[in-house]
Amino acid sequence: MAILFDRSGNPLAAPQGVDLKESDPSSGSPRRRILGTVDPLMHPPVSMGGVLQAVSG
Repeated sequence: MAILFDRSGNPLAAPQGVDLKESDPSSGSPRRRILGTVDPLMHPPVSMGGVLQAVSG
C-alpha cells in the first residue's frame, strides 16, 4: 500500500510504502487502516516498484 498524503491531507514528497498486515504487538489489532482513497483520475499512478521493495525489504 502506498501512502500519498499525510494526516493533514498534504501530499508527501515521495510515496511511503506500508504493510497493512502488520499488527500492533500490544493489542494484536492492525497497526494501520485505510482512512480514504484518492480519485485515480485526479492523481497520476504511483510507481510501486520502490514502494513494495521498501515494504518487503
